[in-house]
Amino acid sequence: MELNEFRKELEKATQGIPSKHPENIYSLSKDYSYSITVQCNPNFMDATSDCFIYVFKEKIPEELIKKIYKVSQKTPENSRNLLQELLDNGFVELHDTKNIGDTVIVYFDNGIVKHFGKIEKDKIISKWGKGHIWKHIVFEVPISYGNTVKYSNGKIKIEVLETVLNNIIPI
Repeated sequence: MELNEFRKELEKATQGIPSKHPENIYSLSKDYSYSITVQCNPNFMDATSDCFIYVFKEKIPEELIKKIYKVSQKTPENSRNLLQELLDNGFVELHDTKNIGDTVIVYFDNGIVKHFGKIEKDKIISKWGKGHIWKHIVFEVPISYGNTVKYSNGKIKIEVLETVLNNIIPI
């Protein structure tokens, strides 16, 4: 199996109605071997959240979460720009190789941030778009999430988030 072929199929399987995603992904097992398992159904959680909120929600005050939602509700591009701005300004420290104590993985496509996940031992737990939360290995993700990853210990600089959000949505 070629990984990129599988990732392209994952991309297709995760389009459309999120409730169909598990069935679509599990149907790939006849042609591909993978470790992906569903961890949570979005019907039992806040389906408006995305991978960034999933990874950092416990560390960010509620009023800032609301501002993030306000930005991301406009367009997916606004959300992507916000995330890129946060990383460019040092919201978390990133490095190229996984270190002991790292809890966050960030996916990039041609230098543009595309996805965040939580590291749990040798697996990643991440929320794919507005859909489910999945457990998977590093590159068992849709192809649009890119081919480059960086790692972080997950320690955030809340002042960076406040500054970036206030520049986008003044108080």
